[in-house]
Amino acid sequence: MTTLIKNYKIFNTNCYIYNTTEKFNLILTDPPYNINYNYNSYKDNLEWSDYYNQQINYLLQLYNSLLDSGNLLYLNYPETNSIIWTHLIKKYNPIKQIFWVYHSHSPSGKAPLRRGIRSWLWLSKTSNYYCDILYLKGEYRNPTDRRVKKLIEQGRKPIDYDWWNMEQVKNVSKEKTAHPCQLPLSMIERIIYACCPKEGLVFDPFMGSGTTGEAALKNNRQFIGLEQDKDYFEICKKRLSLYEN
Repeated sequence: MTTLIKNYKIFNTNCYIYNTTEKFNLILTDPPYNINYNYNSYKDNLEWSDYYNQQINYLLQLYNSLLDSGNLLYLNYPETNSIIWTHLIKKYNPIKQIFWVYHSHSPSGKAPLRRGIRSWLWLSKTSNYYCDILYLKGEYRNPTDRRVKKLIEQGRKPIDYDWWNMEQVKNVSKEKTAHPCQLPLSMIERIIYACCPKEGLVFDPFMGSGTTGEAALKNNRQFIGLEQDKDYFEICKKRLSLYEN
């Protein structure tokens, strides 16, 4: 199944068999993490060697789908990304790892501590990559300090940290859909603002609930997305229909 609209295209298909000649300003994605999560139709339990090979080979293939100024943002757990990163930087231009910190009530299994962190791998095709630094500014910790107040009056802000404290999308969140692993819209919007110019083309091969698509279309970017599960695809289709031109 395919939905083709003027400002976006979404496909109900497996990303590993999808071929495209498009060139993207931004590839932004959040794949399954191989933790045996209970998705509708995908079995999230590959052998770890197979999972690493799958992810690394696919991300290396995507290199040729980026514009020369294009960015790749890839989310996973830090221990997984530490391995993937070492392979990608042999081809991509490495920029930064950004850590997403959040509260979690999920059980930790045999681990002594709960998990509350994931990491974004930020890489680009070349060293001449697009970045609007305005959207990577933070806030001063001591805004009442006399010197800091003067900076604020001048409209200045500090560069933000490489860790972002943002809550997960909970079952009680207003933006929650029926997808079990939904990302915060505000976080994806921030990445798109910073890493993709207006009217640029964003690609998400693991579309999930369609958050990346909504963030792109809502902020005057174009979007192409893939989702292999039929039920999740319908969530995306309904969600993105609100932004049809």
